[in-house]
Amino acid sequence: MRPRTLALFGLKLAISAGALWYVSRQIDFTTLANHFPDPLSWQVLAAEACFLAALLISVFRWQLILRW
Repeated sequence: MRPRTLALFGLKLAISAGALWYVSRQIDFTTLANHFPDPLSWQVLAAEACFLAALLISVFRWQLILRW
């Protein structure tokens, strides 16, 4: 890698890390945790089922497209 590219990558990494640190310092994680439902509630299980169904449909569609 060229030194300029490496320096730009380091700068981007430092800015991203700084932004994540700043945002994480502003969030009260205990209050945020109270807004999420229990992991075994029916809403979470239904959302997981919908996600898996969409994922399976996508996988089978791509298999069909690539088989052609």
